[in-house]
Amino acid sequence: MRTLVVIDGPNRGAVLEIGPGESRIGRERNVELVLPDVRVSRRHAVLTVAADGTCHVTDLGSKNATYLNGIRLTGGKALAPGDELRLGDTTLVFVDATAADAAPAGAAAADPEGETVCLAQGEDGVEVVAAGAPGHAGRPRYLIGESDGIRQVSELVQRCAPLSTTVLVLGESGTGKELVCEALHRLGPRRRRPFVVVNCANLEPSLLESELFGHERGAFTGAVARKLGLLELAGDGTLFLDEIGELPLAAQAKLLRAIDRRQFHRVGGAETLTTAARFVAATHRDLPALVREGKLREDLYFRLKVAEIRLPPLRERRGDLPLLVDHLLQELRPQVPTAVRGLAPDALEVLERYPFPGNVRELRNLLERCLIFARGELVGIEDLPAEIVEAARPIPAATHAAPHAAPQTASQTAAPHAAGPATAAPVAAAPDEAAPLGALVDIEKAHIERVLARTAWNKTQAAALLGIDRNTLYAKIRAHRLAPP
Repeated sequence: MRTLVVIDGPNRGAVLEIGPGESRIGRERNVELVLPDVRVSRRHAVLTVAADGTCHVTDLGSKNATYLNGIRLTGGKALAPGDELRLGDTTLVFVDATAADAAPAGAAAADPEGETVCLAQGEDGVEVVAAGAPGHAGRPRYLIGESDGIRQVSELVQRCAPLSTTVLVLGESGTGKELVCEALHRLGPRRRRPFVVVNCANLEPSLLESELFGHERGAFTGAVARKLGLLELAGDGTLFLDEIGELPLAAQAKLLRAIDRRQFHRVGGAETLTTAARFVAATHRDLPALVREGKLREDLYFRLKVAEIRLPPLRERRGDLPLLVDHLLQELRPQVPTAVRGLAPDALEVLERYPFPGNVRELRNLLERCLIFARGELVGIEDLPAEIVEAARPIPAATHAAPHAAPQTASQTAAPHAAGPATAAPVAAAPDEAAPLGALVDIEKAHIERVLARTAWNKTQAAALLGIDRNTLYAKIRAHRLAPP
C-alpha cells in the first residue's frame, strides 16, 4: 500500500491512501486526496501509479506550485520512499508499504487495515509514530513526564480518544495543548481522517466565519467563487478550534448549532449542510470570566466542556524537567548540528529554579539557543541567558519577610542605647483587628506594588514570587495602572 503521511500543516498526522491509477490531490472536496489547506489549489497535483508499481507526481498548474524534496516540480517525477512533497503549507512524506518484504527486521509494518500509524502507550505518556516516515524512527511522544499531573492527562486522553465527545483542553500558553488535541485524534478511530486546525486568534473576525463555514459565490465583495470551509473539509475527521476564547460572538451561534445539531450554512447560502466531524477546543483564557463579561456564550461554553483536560504548567512538574530536556535535545540535534551531549548539573539546577512562564515552548527555544551558542559538550551556567540565571537566583529570606513587616517610626529606628537599658527592643507591630479593612482589589494592588518594588520591577521574578505566570502579571499591572517609579 502506498500512502502520504502529513508531517506538517493543517492536516498534520493524517495518512492519505494512494489508490491505483490516478489520485488527484487538492482542496476540492471531490478529489481523491483532500488537503484542508487554504494555500493549496482546488486541484493541485496528481499522483499516478504506473503498471510497474512506481508512483509519479505531476503538478496541475497550481497557484503556489508543488515542491519535491525542496525543489519546485516541473513535469512528472517518480517518488521514492521517504520523499517529501510540499503543497502550500502542507508537507507530506511518501511511504511505500509494498516494499515491506525488503524492509529490515524490526521495521514498522502496517496494521491489518493498512494503517501506517503505529500507536503505543509508554510509561511516560502517549506515543505516536508514522511508520516509514523519516525522522520518526525514535517514536516521538506527545506527553513526556512521570509526574502525577502528566499521568492524569495521559489517562484522560486514552479515555476520551475512542469517543466522539467534544473535549476542551485548558492550560497556559506553551504547555502543549495542541499536542494533546492531536493525541485525541491519533489514538481514536478517526486517526486516518483529516485533523484540521482552526486558530481563532490568527484570523480576522470578518474572515473567520467564511474560513470556518465557507461561503457561496457573491456572498460578499470578492467572493467570486464558492469556497468550502474548514468544517466542511474536516469531513468525518477532527476539527481543532485553537484559542476558542478568541472566537467572535457572531460565529459562536453558528458553531454552537454545528456542535449541537451537526448542521451549518455557508456564508450567503441557504442550503443546510451536515457535519460528522469531532470537535476539540483549546484555550489559555479564563472561559468563565469571558462568559461573565459577555464575550463567550454560556451555552457554547457548557457544550464545549463535556470533557475537560487541564494541562499543568511546567513549574508544577519540575520533576519532569530532566526527561523533557533529554527528549528535546534529542529532537533538536538533527536540526542544529552540535557536539553538545547534555546539561551540566549546575545548569540543570538553575533551570529547575526558573519559573518558565512560557512553559515547554520556552524550554524548547532555550535549549535550541544553547545548542547554537554552547562552547563545550555540556551546557553550563555561562551558556544560559543572563536573564534566566538572574530570574532563577534564590531570593534572600529578608526579601520575603519585608512586605509583611510593619513600617517603623523615627523613635523605633533610634539607637537602642538612647532609650535606656530598661527599654525593650522594638518589634514588628502585630496586625490590628481594629484597623480599617480595604477592598480586595486595593489589597491586591498594594501587594503587587510591594513585590515589584522588592524585585526592582523584574517581572519574571515578581511573577514567580506571586505564584502567577508573567502574562497574568502584565494584565494585573495594566488593570491596576501600575508604573515603575
